[in-house]
Amino acid sequence: MSKIIIAIGEILFDIFPNSKNLGGAPFNFAYHVKKLGMETRFISRVGADNNGQDIIQKITSYGFDPEDIQMDEEHETGLVNVKLNSQGIPSYEIKENAAYDYIQFTNRIDAILKIPPALIYFGTLAQRTKKGMDNIQTLLLHRHLETKCLLDVNLRKGHISEAAIFKSLLNVNFLKLNETELKEISRIFGYQKSHDQYLEFLFQEFPLEVIALTLGKDGVMLYNNTSEFRINEIPIKNIADTVGAGDAFASVFAIGCLHGWSLEKIGTLASKFAAEVCQVSGAIILDEGLLSKYRRKLNA
Repeated sequence: MSKIIIAIGEILFDIFPNSKNLGGAPFNFAYHVKKLGMETRFISRVGADNNGQDIIQKITSYGFDPEDIQMDEEHETGLVNVKLNSQGIPSYEIKENAAYDYIQFTNRIDAILKIPPALIYFGTLAQRTKKGMDNIQTLLLHRHLETKCLLDVNLRKGHISEAAIFKSLLNVNFLKLNETELKEISRIFGYQKSHDQYLEFLFQEFPLEVIALTLGKDGVMLYNNTSEFRINEIPIKNIADTVGAGDAFASVFAIGCLHGWSLEKIGTLASKFAAEVCQVSGAIILDEGLLSKYRRKLNA
């Protein structure tokens, strides 16, 4: 089994009041796992427009293979208007019918899956349409039996596919979600018992090995089939915004799960790394010195 991580899904521009930043949870995740030392392939689709060309140039500069990004002649590159409240917490207005909704399962993707990769990361936003769901689910069906999957639930109002959530859970080993998303999934399944009982139900019904339940200011809970561990909120001195914090958490979460770390080690390092992202504007860390420090921590 290789050590390659594949991330598939949306790449887009987050439009802030005073800036335009590259974003999309799968890209943010892919950027960080790559910068943290993992061989990474990122698969997405952009429009044949100026924003699409800008994205190709940026990801190439970050060391990604631009050939893994499909070009769409009919649909525009994804955009999200981001508004921040006084605490730096974002709300999103997501453009519909974007190029990433039409990621195609190609011979190139099939060849990557035959390597085979150690892990496939995917989310829910790129599955908001039936077309998007079908294409990502096709990729999952073609993966090697030993390839693990991480689902990062990103439910955004007006962009939720119940069918995609159910089909995705059938293929997932590692799950990351927040309290609101857990409540929504419980509602979808018609489950009315406590969170702890519902998590137990998820472990029983799906091939889950580890679940990370993020709790915002109250920290994070990590679970496996036999135990749980809580990390309280990591103090942050200077919050710029919280955009991308969950994606940064997911990157260390994925690496820890693949390496078989304890829940304590996963939660501690993932939470600290997420806190670092909160201290920069935008969703990714560009400081190579800081990234190098975390590479050493992850390899200690």
